[in-house]
Amino acid sequence: MGRISRGDQERKMAKVIRISRHPLGGDREAALKAAFGDDVEIVTVDVPYGDDPVATVGQLIDREGDVVAVEAQAPFPVTMKLVDANRKLGVKFVRAEFKRGADGRAVVVGQDDNGRDILAFDRYVELRRIVIDTAEL
Repeated sequence: MGRISRGDQERKMAKVIRISRHPLGGDREAALKAAFGDDVEIVTVDVPYGDDPVATVGQLIDREGDVVAVEAQAPFPVTMKLVDANRKLGVKFVRAEFKRGADGRAVVVGQDDNGRDILAFDRYVELRRIVIDTAEL
């Protein structure tokens, strides 16, 4: 799923940037390759979003080049800003969803070295719009 660059007609590999402190598991890698092609390069970075997360992610996209999607593990307000800016940034934003038990809670399959739960991966979805719909109590 590479694309041809304008100037030198060299084949470039499409990339997915994962902004996360968690490693890429085999099930996530397989899901991203199924969505974006077997030759997609998956780059995992752990960077602070700072005061302007859209600018931070834009700089990552510019630095890496040929980015087709970004998986941004981020607090809700940051995720909203990134999804709202997806047209400006020109990439898809994807999010991992996790398997759920009969009680509706995410299935925990272990813990990392820092004691954080590792959740059972289910699938990726594209974040196209985030809406908060409220009503008076």
